[in-house]
Amino acid sequence: MNNTQVALKIGTLMLILPQSEVSAVESCLDVLPANLAQPIANVVGTVAFAGQRWPAYCVSQELSLMATMPQERRACVMLANGNGYIGLLCDDARVLKTLSTEQNYPLPSAMAVHNTPVLGLLRFEDGLACLSDAAHLCSFVQQHPTIQ
Repeated sequence: MNNTQVALKIGTLMLILPQSEVSAVESCLDVLPANLAQPIANVVGTVAFAGQRWPAYCVSQELSLMATMPQERRACVMLANGNGYIGLLCDDARVLKTLSTEQNYPLPSAMAVHNTPVLGLLRFEDGLACLSDAAHLCSFVQQHPTIQ
């Protein structure tokens, strides 16, 4: 069983998810303005992957959806969503060696809001990181209220 993880840096937020759920990491330079026949809510652009263009989403370090892409975003992580892919923009994505599950903590009730992509917390480097997975991240960005 492969326990390799990927750490996504988004501002000061560290999101950690299984490496097996990251299909690819593309450059944010490859994200083009969304020019879709049927607009998709909250999409900042589209990215080419696996022979098609897929929606790309951007979140802040507070996990709020953003309508534009900050300059700090350099990577677009491709996540499978069951019927295709989505791109999630981040400042950096790096593969981590196997992490100790002894450092995992359940999500405090104050953080357990509806549709949160955060599944738990993990002691990481000099602080905490948020644990997530592709299914919860995809659901979060696709079901989040539309940005005004």
